[in-house]
Formats: sequence, C-alpha cells, structure tokens
Amino acid sequence: MRWGNRKKESPRIAVGDGKSKMGAKHESLMYNFRGVYGCTLTPAVAWRAGFHVGRHYHETSGGQRPRVLVGSDHRFSGGVVKHFVIQGLLEAGCRAIDAGLVPTPVVSWAASHLADGGCAVTASHNPPEYNGLKFFDNGGAVLHPDFEAMVLERAVAEGRLEPVPQEVRTDGYERIAPAEVMSSYAADLANRVQLAGPLKVAVDCRLGMAGLAAKDVLARLGCTVEALNDVPHPYFLDGAGRYVDPEPMPKNLQALGETVREGGFNIGLAFDGDCDRVVVVDETGSPVLDDVTLLLLARALGDAGQTRVITMDTSLMVEKWLRERGHAVRVTPVGDPYVAQGIAASNASFGGVPNGHYLFPGFNGYSDGFCAAAMLARIASEAKAQGRSLSSLISELPPTHILKTKRPFGRSQGQFVRHVAPALRRLFRRTRGAVDYMQTDDAVVACSSETKKALVRYNRWDHRLNVQAESLVSAQEAQSNLDEMVRALDATVAQSA
Repeated sequence: MRWGNRKKESPRIAVGDGKSKMGAKHESLMYNFRGVYGCTLTPAVAWRAGFHVGRHYHETSGGQRPRVLVGSDHRFSGGVVKHFVIQGLLEAGCRAIDAGLVPTPVVSWAASHLADGGCAVTASHNPPEYNGLKFFDNGGAVLHPDFEAMVLERAVAEGRLEPVPQEVRTDGYERIAPAEVMSSYAADLANRVQLAGPLKVAVDCRLGMAGLAAKDVLARLGCTVEALNDVPHPYFLDGAGRYVDPEPMPKNLQALGETVREGGFNIGLAFDGDCDRVVVVDETGSPVLDDVTLLLLARALGDAGQTRVITMDTSLMVEKWLRERGHAVRVTPVGDPYVAQGIAASNASFGGVPNGHYLFPGFNGYSDGFCAAAMLARIASEAKAQGRSLSSLISELPPTHILKTKRPFGRSQGQFVRHVAPALRRLFRRTRGAVDYMQTDDAVVACSSETKKALVRYNRWDHRLNVQAESLVSAQEAQSNLDEMVRALDATVAQSA
C-alpha cells in the first residue's frame, strides 16, 4: 500500500453535544445536520447553512476565493437542497463546484484533492423523506462539530424568519462531471491498493450511491464483480415497488449472502446509502461481525509502532488482541469524529467504529466505505493466494460473544447523565469492580474486566438506550450479563422517572 499524504491537513477538534440552544427541532448526529425535507430541512435552511459555512471558508482561505465542491446523493430532494447550498456559498464569496451525484467519501476526498472544502447533501441510510448536510474542511475531514452546530442553529433560526433571496447567482459557479470526480478518486485508490491475485466479489448497493461507483472501484483492482440493487432509487424501491432498507444490517443481507454462497464468491460487501460505511459477508454467505472486520483492517494497516484508534464500544477481544501483540491502541468516545480526532492526535495508521465506519489517514479525512472495501478485498486476496478463505482467516481470531439490545427511555441526554448514569456507575462498582466512564456526545457508561465488558449508551437519534454485553468465555455468560444489565437499567430508569 502507498497511502502517502493528503494535499492538506487540518486539526480535528473535540466534538460538542450539538444541542440547539434556540430550541430548533432538527436532528444533529454529532457532525452533520439531518431533517425531513420541507419540514426541518427547507431551502431556506440549506441556503443559510451554505452562506454561513461559506463565510467560514472565505475567512480561513487567506484572502483567496475558496473553491467548495458540492455533491449530492440520489434522494428526490437532493437537487433542490444542493442548489440552495450552492447559492449560499456563492453569496458568501466562494466558488462552488457542482459535482452532481457523488458518494459522500468521494466528496470528502475531492474536498482535499480538488477543492478547498466540500459539502455532501445526503441523509445516508435514513428514509427517503430525509436529507442532510455534511461539510468538510480542506483536509477532507468534517468541520469542527461545535462550529457546525452553531452554524446550523443560526441557519434553522434564520430560515424560519428570513426568505430565500430570489436572485439566482451564477458568478463563481462551476460544474464538474460526476464521472470525472469518481474516476479520479478510483484511480487514486487503485494506485494505493494492490491485490495478491484475482478475486470474485459480490456487492449489495442497497439502491444507494454505491451503484454509481462500487463496481468500478473494485474492477480497477482486478476483481470480478456482481452487484445487487445497483440502480440508485430516490425512494429506495425495488422493481416490485418494495422498500429496500439502505441500512446494511445483518437482517438485510440475506440476498447478498445467498449470492456469495451460491456463486462461489470470495467475499461479499454491502454499503449504506451514501457509502461511508461497508459491512462484510464471508465466502459462506455469513455476516462478519463489525468488530472482526475492524480488527482485520487494523492489523493490516501499519506496524506495531503505529497507533490504532478504536471507540469505547469496540469489542474487548479486539482491544486485547491488538495490545497483546504490541500495537499501540487509543480508545475514544463513540463516533467517527472522535476517531478522526484520535488519529490526528496520535499519528495513527488506522481508526474505526464497529458499525462499518473506517478511516484511512493519508488517503481520506473521512470515513470511506470504498477504501475499506478495497482493503478488505486485498485481505481476502492474500488469504486466497495462500489457499485459504476469509472465514478460515477469521476463525483464527479469539472468540467473542456480543449481545446488544435497546431499551426505551424517551428523555433527554441531560436526564440520562444526571439521573441514570450515576446509578449505573454505582451498580457497576458494586457488582463488577473497575468502571470506565466517559460522558460523550451520546453519554456512554461502560465497565470491563479481563473477560467481560458492559456498555450503556444514550442514543440521541431515537432517545433509547443501547445496551451491550460481551463475554470472551461463552454466549451463556454474555446473555446472563445482558439480562442482569437490562433488569438493573429498567429499574434505574423507572426510579428516575
């Protein structure tokens, strides 16, 4: 591999809580804005966001007129939202490069290699009525989240009160063909990742943006590719009019698993709606645990002297495996912005979140599903060259048993932090000994031992509590731990009501 360096680097800064002090009803997932189009995400909000972020680009450009590349996903509202973002950028004094339909990691890559910043208009895996905005700096990383939260608060507040300017600005507007951007990206990636031999790969594009690029990216590496659900649909509907969930969860991967198994493919890859995540099925058609995928990538990238960055919800097995083999490990709060910050602070070779988000410093400043797919293809090709399969490679890793569930809560993050988290900490100290605790953007409480790990996390998106129990000993112990945690958590929540 030849990662080299990106054109520009920008420091990553700790993530804030993204809460609106103005009471605006919008969904902020740590580093980007999402809302229902026409309701919380309106043309006025998009214009104001483009304008205020454009002012930031302009003020930090050293007196030059910055070039900002804007791309959108295939949602029905993408063209309109993109237009108003561009108009706001132009009003702020930027040059705006309209890249058309482009996957999110290609936008972040282009923000560094072809422009001075970028914006992806996307709501990732959310239902079709949603859309959103992800802004990138000139290193391809998401903007400082505290700054972005402030901008979006202003955009939402002003968008309610002030009409969108009627004049359509064109001074500074440029276009670049989507195929040109994606071809440049794919060529750069192919120049950095070489396979050990030919490989058969099946991909599930989930009717998302992967349909525009996944086959080309993998074919350039020498893969034979068969694609499912590879025609992007603005409403994620298949030929029979059925909704295809763009979230690549194991329950949604049955067709991919059957294709891989029956077609003799070496690996299967499924992307989320905007391609910043990827999940894996092995040659038997079985889904691979995200934590295992993270470990496969972490051990393949960098030497023992380089740091790997993982999040608090990563498997205890992964952390122990890396540390026992001399790899430096930096553990961050949950979320890929924290991982990006950890990478910058430790000059890490790789970072990831066990939900399909993987970051490759030196190539892209943001989570990149295509780069992850290329690296996983390389890993599978090396196993094949040795006469082995991906599943046999995975079978050599230590076993782990992870169980997850969600519990109702329906209250704010602040109420979780004030009332539930302290009680859980006391419980964990009494029953489990050591407690690791970090209050983060989504408020994590965790405890661990040599063979067990427990975690409770407030989910700002659905206001429920994510509960996770892991045992390196047995599935029965993991289930017992999970049951105990759920009982204690439900009692604690009831008492705090």
